[in-house]
Order: sequence, then structure tokens, then C-alpha cells
Amino acid sequence: MIKIRNLSKVFSGQKVLDSLDLDIEKGQVIALVGASGAGKSTFLRSMNYLEKPDSGSISIDDFTVDFETITTEQVLMLRRKLAMVFQQFNLFERRTALENVKEGLKVVKKLSDQEATK
Repeated sequence: MIKIRNLSKVFSGQKVLDSLDLDIEKGQVIALVGASGAGKSTFLRSMNYLEKPDSGSISIDDFTVDFETITTEQVLMLRRKLAMVFQQFNLFERRTALENVKEGLKVVKKLSDQEATK
């Protein structure tokens, strides 16, 4: 389960995220829908600390991080537990979607091809 609590982000005095709370159950699929500039990308980037939130916390199963006091070690752990695919992305052209996804697992997590396929 993923729990987001009180996630807030301000850019130049403009509240982009205002005390956002969200629970995502294991296996649940959600969609973020909104106009350009509504904060969808900021929300996703804040979840894995690519963007520093002004306040809030995230819990993934039994791992919880407070964004106001997050440490480098916690950032690394958070990014091991949470991943995202960017709108502008680079894939290996001559590989399938599965092969592209497995590559990260093999390089970063040192999994065998068979383990990455699972």
C-alpha cells in the first residue's frame, strides 16, 4: 500500500499541491487526470523526491518518509521502492517493452534475465 499525507508544494508563491492525501491499495490502478499545469507531474516527481515537497510524507508498506526531514539514505530507499516512466523517455529501439523494463532490473538490482522476467 502507498499512503501520501499532507503533500504540499509551492512555486513562486503559487500552491501547486495543497495538503494532498492519497491511498493506493496493492494492485489498485489509478489515473491522474487534469489540465496542463494542474500539478500531475509535480505530484509524481514529489513522490520519489525528484522534486522536493514543502511538506508531507509517503509510506510504502512499512517504509515511511517525512519529506521535511528526509535523509540521503531514505531518498535512495524510496527510489528503490518507487519508479516512474517519463513522458519523454529513451528506449532501446531494437528491444521489446519487456526487454527495456528488464534492463533496469538487471543493471540496478543485479537480477538475472530469468529473475527480471518474473
